[in-house]
Amino acid sequence: MTVAVDLRGCEFQDEVELKYSEFAQTVDLSGSTFRRSLNSGDETESHTIYRKDLICNGAIFEGPVGFNGCRIEGSAYFSETTFANAFERADFGAASIGKTLECQGSTFKGPVSFAALSCGGTGFFTGCKFQGEGPVLFSSATFGNNLVCDDASFAGRVDLERLECGGGAVFRRTRFEGEGDVNFVQASIGGNIECQNATFEGQAIFNSVTCRLGGFFTMAAFEGPAELGYARFGGVFDCPGALFAGWTNFDSLECASLDCNDAIFNGPTNFNMLPGLVSSPDLGRQPSIGAQSPPPGRCTRGRKARQTTRMPTAA
Repeated sequence: MTVAVDLRGCEFQDEVELKYSEFAQTVDLSGSTFRRSLNSGDETESHTIYRKDLICNGAIFEGPVGFNGCRIEGSAYFSETTFANAFERADFGAASIGKTLECQGSTFKGPVSFAALSCGGTGFFTGCKFQGEGPVLFSSATFGNNLVCDDASFAGRVDLERLECGGGAVFRRTRFEGEGDVNFVQASIGGNIECQNATFEGQAIFNSVTCRLGGFFTMAAFEGPAELGYARFGGVFDCPGALFAGWTNFDSLECASLDCNDAIFNGPTNFNMLPGLVSSPDLGRQPSIGAQSPPPGRCTRGRKARQTTRMPTAA
């Protein structure tokens, strides 16, 4: 189709099929309601091509949604969008987006997959509500710039294993709720990891993360176990005022400097096998993305750590 497609504010009572379609101009579905499924690509048939932007701001998807493997050469806009199906997955797996992916303020009531998604720019998930008990998958997803999830909330398990970001991974004031794991194993981050004032109610797993710049966890609350074994930060690792309520593992962590001032360690804490501070004169302490003072958190500065930590044995 060679003309722009403008279907704003429409209501689709039955299934909508877009597989094998090619759109040369912008497709705008803003404010439309899809009562049943929308299929723009699935795991077996994923050939839809959008040569410019795909705009679905404020849309409501009540049935299954499939964008698996589709190609969007411009940007994809899903801000203030509702994915209302609590049982069927919203599937963006293996989709290719040339510029930005914007899902700011959107609601996902069921499972969602961004696994193996490729985005040339930044993925914006600021203020998103992931309400489903099923997993949110960012495993093996690639963002050319940043992944920004400030003020988002996740009700279930979150898988970011092997995530790649050319810039930063930003989760300021983000809430990871429930007992599900948050898995960053072997994620590769070209900028900072920023989790200031974030809350992790379940297990937080950062094993073998590689971060070119710094890790910022100021005033973060780890209410379950925190695993940072073999994580590597080219710059600083900052967690002043953070709460570590359970087992905490810093085994073999590498960074340019380590700041845990005024942190609270309520459970056993492992600093074994720290190899020392890495030499990174060109990185050092870098300003965080959109640097700003975090709002007051649940841990106040000036309180002394209550747990006696196990420090590495001298050689």
